[in-house]
Amino acid sequence: MEGRDWAALLAQTDAAQPSNLLATLLQRLGEAARADETLWRRYLDQVMGHFDSRALDLSILGRQVEWLQRWVPGQQALPPSLRLLWLTAQLARANHMGQTEQPWLKEMTALASHLMDEDARLVCRAELNLAVTATNRYDFEQAGAFLRRWNPSETRVAAGLRYWGQVRSSLGQHAAFRGDLAAAAGFFDEALESFFRLSDPEQGRRETRQTLTYRAIVLMDDPAHDAKTVREAVAAVTGSLPEAIVRLARSTANVDKYAHHLLLRWLIHRPEAAAARTYLAGRGHWDHDEGHPWPLIQLYRGLLLHPQDPQSARRLVLVGFTLAVAPDNGPVVQLIGACCRAIAVGWGETWPKSETLLSTLEQILPLAAPRIAKVRAYLVQPGNPLTLLRDVLPFNFR
Repeated sequence: MEGRDWAALLAQTDAAQPSNLLATLLQRLGEAARADETLWRRYLDQVMGHFDSRALDLSILGRQVEWLQRWVPGQQALPPSLRLLWLTAQLARANHMGQTEQPWLKEMTALASHLMDEDARLVCRAELNLAVTATNRYDFEQAGAFLRRWNPSETRVAAGLRYWGQVRSSLGQHAAFRGDLAAAAGFFDEALESFFRLSDPEQGRRETRQTLTYRAIVLMDDPAHDAKTVREAVAAVTGSLPEAIVRLARSTANVDKYAHHLLLRWLIHRPEAAAARTYLAGRGHWDHDEGHPWPLIQLYRGLLLHPQDPQSARRLVLVGFTLAVAPDNGPVVQLIGACCRAIAVGWGETWPKSETLLSTLEQILPLAAPRIAKVRAYLVQPGNPLTLLRDVLPFNFR
């Protein structure tokens, strides 16, 4: 069975139900994959393609990774390169859920060093994901350290144009997290130049879209850039803004969720009254889904709505909190939830168990402790919600 057909089976809602045709077929396919490393690798490659699509469905991704985990070939140890690819797939899933601690991070680091001369692109892919894990711990310096070997310009040939661009994009993110917005914009421009040169136009579009999103966020956060420049940067991701506002306001499609978040982030951080009115006019069609960045979408909807309907705005922000603190979410997403709930407290809501979540987050994210202290202070003396968000959630965390 081809990888895309295997993925289509796992996407069916009743695939996990015992004793039905789909479950039986997937079990027999799993038994075959366990006995045939080449077949198992085919489905692992399909999962890595899912990551690369930039349109992740986390529930389906979870089923794919869990299936691979169940049926991993067990007769002998996986070859080092396949082992590193498998660990990278698991780490990529954990990163997208905001999880920070994995028992095999040291093994990944060792494998990367061992395989550098043999498969530089695989190593680059692995270390890009290790950098994301460091970012999710608020360890922005270590995130950059994971990519140090890819920073010199002569490594462009070893990594290839696509991964070179991804490294430059990642370095831009690390600069943005540290507050160096001008350096971040420069890295993003370098990444885009690489992506524009890719021979596969579809791959180029996927990579370009994500980095354009990062670039738009950096420009909107930098007061050196005027409203027109920022608007054009957002439109480069969403398409024509008048149409995009109407379409995204009612969309719950995975392919739209990051553009939707960007649009609302722009409406809140660089407010334009006419655009905000257009988005609010579609309120009757608003809906939401699970997973990141939906807590932020609900939060920004609440901030947008609050001046005219405080009660409904508070409900939206509380939905954002509930989505963010779901058990499968990692600490960064839960910290987003803490900000949602703190803003709701500022609007008259109560939060009797706030310390339970905040103290847990401090233990898991010690490097974020000064930022978590800002949440505590806000609960005692609420102020401007945007100041809280800027203080606690840097760059695209908000």
